[in-house]
Amino acid sequence: SSKVPASFTRKGEVWEVTARADDGYGPGPAASATVTVGNAAPSCDGVLVLPSSGGALTPFDCSCTAWSDPDEADTPSWTCLWSSQGEPVGPQDGSCELDAAFTERGMKLVCSLIPSDGDAEGLPTASEPVSVLNTPPTAPVIAISPGAATAATELTCDVIQASSDVDEDTVEYTIAWRVDGDIVEGFTGPKVAAGLLGGSKGDEITGEMSAS
Repeated sequence: SSKVPASFTRKGEVWEVTARADDGYGPGPAASATVTVGNAAPSCDGVLVLPSSGGALTPFDCSCTAWSDPDEADTPSWTCLWSSQGEPVGPQDGSCELDAAFTERGMKLVCSLIPSDGDAEGLPTASEPVSVLNTPPTAPVIAISPGAATAATELTCDVIQASSDVDEDTVEYTIAWRVDGDIVEGFTGPKVAAGLLGGSKGDEITGEMSAS
């Protein structure tokens, strides 16, 4: 045959073909040619970013899920470029791990993955966009003063350390008071007289503050 299927060849092999013409009365002199089978660039038909969504404190990772390389003995590898709505994100150094420091709420992260076998790079393949969502604020550190009280004592729920919000939102606090673990409805302010909570001597009063 004048053709050899690609599946019969391997990278690095040297193939030689010899041809001889025959006019029906006898063959002529032989002619030969050689060719070295070179490297074939790999491809990636599926790119996955994990997690599938996150906040501005979430690191993201990009990988190839559908690798293809005609040279089966090659070792798969890849580099990545991150973007959001067409704008570069991060240092653009080829890393497939995107540190949370480079993300912010509202981004639609896309990973463009470039496959490589060490000898050649294939065409880049882009992931589906991944949304960077809101990150809730941290919990505040609070304390109730005074530490011991009677029914006539006014209790105050103090913020010792304020909540922080990585999205730089304005933080609002919600307060709840409990007597022996049960929420007392109708009391949501930072100050309250212990007797108004309906407790009695020996009850444990706690305050809860959540940030949003």
